[in-house]
Amino acid sequence: MKELDYPFNSADIRRQAKKLKKQLLKQEDLLPKRVAILSGSTIGQMKDMLELFLLNQGILPVMYEGQYNNYYEESVFESAELLDFKPDVIYIHTTIRNIQEWPQAGDDAGQVEEKIDRQVRKFIQIWESLRQKTGAMIIQNNFEMLPYRIMGNMDRVHITGRQYFLEEVNRRFVQEISKRDYIFINDIHYLSACYGLERWFDDSVWYAFKYAFSPDAIPQTAYNISNIIKSYFGKNKKAVIVDLDNTLWKGVIGDDGTEGIELGIETPEGMMYAEFQEYLKNLRDRGILLNICSKNEAEAARQGLSHPSSVLTMDDVTIAKCNWDRKSENIRDMGAQLNLNTDSFVFIDDNPAEQEEVEKNVPGIMVLPVQDPSDMRRLLDRSGFFEVTSYSKEDLQRGNLYRANLEREAALNGEDYQKYLIGLQMKAEFTGISSANLDRVTQLINKTNQFNLTGLRLGRSEVQEFASGNIAICGTLYDKFGNNGLVSVILGEIRGSQTLAVTLWIMSCRVFKRQMEYAMFDRLVELCCQQGIQKILGEYIPTKKNMPVKDLYEGLGFVLREEQEGHQIWEYRIPENYRNRNQVIQVI
Repeated sequence: MKELDYPFNSADIRRQAKKLKKQLLKQEDLLPKRVAILSGSTIGQMKDMLELFLLNQGILPVMYEGQYNNYYEESVFESAELLDFKPDVIYIHTTIRNIQEWPQAGDDAGQVEEKIDRQVRKFIQIWESLRQKTGAMIIQNNFEMLPYRIMGNMDRVHITGRQYFLEEVNRRFVQEISKRDYIFINDIHYLSACYGLERWFDDSVWYAFKYAFSPDAIPQTAYNISNIIKSYFGKNKKAVIVDLDNTLWKGVIGDDGTEGIELGIETPEGMMYAEFQEYLKNLRDRGILLNICSKNEAEAARQGLSHPSSVLTMDDVTIAKCNWDRKSENIRDMGAQLNLNTDSFVFIDDNPAEQEEVEKNVPGIMVLPVQDPSDMRRLLDRSGFFEVTSYSKEDLQRGNLYRANLEREAALNGEDYQKYLIGLQMKAEFTGISSANLDRVTQLINKTNQFNLTGLRLGRSEVQEFASGNIAICGTLYDKFGNNGLVSVILGEIRGSQTLAVTLWIMSCRVFKRQMEYAMFDRLVELCCQQGIQKILGEYIPTKKNMPVKDLYEGLGFVLREEQEGHQIWEYRIPENYRNRNQVIQVI
């Protein structure tokens, strides 16, 4: 919904909240999640705004509103209402208004350190208590700057300065949260700086209604929180598609040639485009696929990215489509090549006509509303498309992995498909879940949509807990083009002595149709036989995106036992003479 896409008008959103919510509730395939807000100040509008933005992110929130300024009591002491709510997410809405103990003139370094330590330990107690009682992911505000400085510039330097105190508490928050995989910072220190402290604080609404900051800043804060939540539950964008002329450089390369485009430090506009390229390069290096779609000759991209001042090179690009076809057609073709839904894409083009053509004809794509090229980096950054809540070594290689996959597809080139698969010289390695692969497993679970039989999302500690005492299989696939990485996970719950229920089965779209699913199932049967399990139950819960695996269990020989509104339960009796289905992948 455009009204809720960045950049948005906070006043309009607050005014139209009920109308927008009514429209958003008409969406299909929303992901239900239970979200609790614990109060450090009045949170009514925060709850309403967060609900709107989550709906716009494809998440259906059931909301819990904590009692006013009762965040510590509800966290640390028994709160039957909160426990009965069973939250998936807990957001702790605290600000500088909740700091009650500040350094005083005359305090020595030891006294100040004790106050910092007490402040931080209070929140550690809150986090650990909530996690132990609920198992929920936790989002914690850090602290914004104060709107005043008692000591002027020295306030940030002197040990009794309040700005110094806040900086130290925020630094300690970072240290402590980095040790806990279930907590995420909502960086209101940054948000308030972007918004402007003089606008962020509104003492009149604090005195009258106990809103910790200006109501007009609440939508931006709620939007930031929604980006964390949607990232955690696998709803990030995965790829950027950019135009060339007047998007990656100033000028039209077909007319001006490489020498005629502006790029680099020699001109103000050239610097602007070089910095935007640098931002895209950083996204690419962190696992976002970078693609080109331009009405140009095929040689244009190579020439432009060979410019001496170009930050990007053709090696950074996964797919480049430079032709005179409609851009919407090229983008849909990219989706098919990458095996990604088009709602995984962000499209950037300086031309409003191209923006409109793509937006109307490519389902779910996000078109960056560029009006001034100098604003591209800010719009892309502040839109939160690529919010990070997990990060693994596979992210560093994702662009290369997809490029290698395209090389595999090119190698097919009309060849008999079975011979093609054999020619890939594939090898699979199976392991359980360990500290070495836990981050990647959790990330894959929360990002995989198409080959995801139940749509289940799990946090890091939940994966760890489930794997204990049950069956967990992680599959890594290699071939002659290189290592595809950890690409598939099965989690099976042992029920009784002879039954296993497959709770989760996911596989990366990079390895569809290469018999990796057969190899994973063969391994599952092998482990079941080792433990005397005779029956495997499989569950399929339909979502908007997992139709490609609707018939998986039937193809593996399962029998349908139950179906209700598309939700299916399948059963497989392991035969004594089970024969492996995988015929092309060597197991190592």
